Amino acid sequence: MENLSIITVILAAAADSINPCAIGVLVFMLTFLFSIQKDPKRVLVIGLTYISVVYLSYFAAGLGLIRILSSLPFLEILYKLTGLLLLGAGILDIWDGLRKTKKPLLAIPKSASPIIKKYIQRATIPAAIILGMLVSLFELPCTGGVYIAILSIISRSGLTGQGILLLALYNFIFVLPLLVIMVLVTRGLSSEKVQAWKDSNKSAMRILIGISMVILAVLILSDIL
Repeated sequence: MENLSIITVILAAAADSINPCAIGVLVFMLTFLFSIQKDPKRVLVIGLTYISVVYLSYFAAGLGLIRILSSLPFLEILYKLTGLLLLGAGILDIWDGLRKTKKPLLAIPKSASPIIKKYIQRATIPAAIILGMLVSLFELPCTGGVYIAILSIISRSGLTGQGILLLALYNFIFVLPLLVIMVLVTRGLSSEKVQAWKDSNKSAMRILIGISMVILAVLILSDIL
């Protein structure tokens, strides 16, 4: 892991954090909460609960996967395979961004939408906890590429203290835009404006994420990382 610098983690997490999937679910939840709940403090508590659970779910999953991956005898083969898969995912995201499709190839499954909507509409803290765990799972097709690549790199050195700190940093950066959006909305910014901004920049975000995945894949396949 000597080649995995803090800068690499920061840049990878920053690219992953602007994923339309993660932002879209939060904006939808905030829009619904404000339609039924006029107390910004209550919305803030529910929103913080949701984001905290997303963070903890990703962090816990990351720790578990590092422990599993680092124990595999064929880790190096899997590492290269991860690079190839990441390269393919990056090309797909760039393709989706360029053609500005409303139905991207890498997205939350349609079958998950009713489940997500059901827990958003419950508008309670327990529902926000369940929602955070479910979204962490359902978002994997559109947010997991970069994260899995970083986990694969960390796994090559096992579950060390440095690896845990890098994992914690990555996940904090991943949820940081969600925290910023939530605070801005609870302080008066219209969630409709955030949604409009997301929709108008969705293609650019996918292209940026795709480029980041391609670069990371090339670094992995060339043994620079």
